[in-house]
Amino acid sequence: MDASPRSVAVVQFYKDLSVAMVLGARAGLIVRRALRAAHGRVEKRPVGGSRPGRRPNRHRDFDLGAHSIMRDYFGVGGEPPVYRKRDFEKRNRIPRLVFRPLYVVFRNEPWWRRSTNATGHLQSHPLQKLVAALRVLGYGEPYDHPDEYCRVSRSTIAEATRRLTKFIVNK
Repeated sequence: MDASPRSVAVVQFYKDLSVAMVLGARAGLIVRRALRAAHGRVEKRPVGGSRPGRRPNRHRDFDLGAHSIMRDYFGVGGEPPVYRKRDFEKRNRIPRLVFRPLYVVFRNEPWWRRSTNATGHLQSHPLQKLVAALRVLGYGEPYDHPDEYCRVSRSTIAEATRRLTKFIVNK
């Protein structure tokens, strides 16, 4: 199929236009960088983190969250669990026989492992991350909803859900 000279010219025009836009944007960035350097502000300003006026992090009490999940569904200290096996399967949308091997696989993975933050405090338990991700997948909840029970941040729940689904797809 032959293209008319006019259509070829239009396609070439748009290609040239897109190249010109990219070069123009790059030139604008170079000019802004030069202006910032002239004003003495070369480094990038911080977006978040520890600065005056920023809200402090929430105290989530990760140990209490993990203890609550263990107490409610598995029993702690020789006491029976608060909820029955059927309640666990209904709330997490997964049988306990499938949950336990899944937890054993994840608890030793680097991201899922319990770590220490910069202040020396222990971070969330792998059980909390897994239960929160299962609730998001099982109920279609937003990432910040399981925070109330699992005591894990929205960003951690989002990452746990992403990693869990990627693991399931790969296996």
